[in-house]
Amino acid sequence: MHKWSIVFLTLACLLASGPPVLAHEGGIVMPTDVWQHWNADPLLALGLLATVFLYSRGMSTLWRRAGRGRGVSQGASIAFMAGLAVLFAALLTPLHPLGETLFMAHMVQHLLILVIAAPLLAVGSPAFVLLWALPVSWRRSIGRLGTRPPVRRAFAVLSAPLLSAIVHAGVIWLWHVPALYESAFVNESLHALEHVLFLGTGLLYWHGIVHARRAQAGLNILSLFAMMMATGLLGAALSLAGSAWYPTHIARAPLWSLTPLQDQQIAGGIMWVPMSTVYLLAAALQIVLLLGQEEVTVREARLSEQEGSPHGVP
Repeated sequence: MHKWSIVFLTLACLLASGPPVLAHEGGIVMPTDVWQHWNADPLLALGLLATVFLYSRGMSTLWRRAGRGRGVSQGASIAFMAGLAVLFAALLTPLHPLGETLFMAHMVQHLLILVIAAPLLAVGSPAFVLLWALPVSWRRSIGRLGTRPPVRRAFAVLSAPLLSAIVHAGVIWLWHVPALYESAFVNESLHALEHVLFLGTGLLYWHGIVHARRAQAGLNILSLFAMMMATGLLGAALSLAGSAWYPTHIARAPLWSLTPLQDQQIAGGIMWVPMSTVYLLAAALQIVLLLGQEEVTVREARLSEQEGSPHGVP
């Protein structure tokens, strides 16, 4: 796992020695110089690197105690690292500065964070693994805190399928209100808060989906369809609007030979179709898993009946 630390350290060094980052307010990327603009935010790069290191350390400690692949599978750990790689692509590559020029690039960034990075990170059980990266005394103290009934009940409520879907969808809609969206463009801290809330509520939501108990499968399917509808409606509203909503992109889209409305329509289409499709596929997977579990239950019940019958004949 430590090889991932080397990979991300190399990327962080390349960013630190690369071209300066565009200022958040007023940064414009032209078609001819896209690859000259990287988001060389040292705090963000070091944050990702620290996460890679701590997760790798936690996995090593856990597997040394429980055995390789126990507690958290190797596939889950790979999914987590893939999620971090997606975050790197969304936040530190030229996609981030480009999103300050084109609304559709900004929407691709949102798609990567909301429906690709968040579920991949959730698969890797980050809270559990990162706990194992801490000193033993800290780990025990936090572990005891996490097992207290009030804390467990609060987490269960917040990660419940329908409530977490409402909160996550509400955050997505809120940050696309034109006044707040424009404010985030001129305030770096506000924009950072937007991404934190996208990822934070996304992790909470997808944790409930990925690690749900069997009894929650039906509610998970319902919540996934609800998220599909919520993002689909917002995407449709953006695509079918008669005018552009965001003044910042109105001035910049023509630099890419696009009208502001065309830029917004493409962005809306990205949210409407690809993002909604991810929720639909996740719901379909939940249905397949639920049907598979039901089939196993029926087989076990029939086997028990046969074993309990004379001569094994039902």
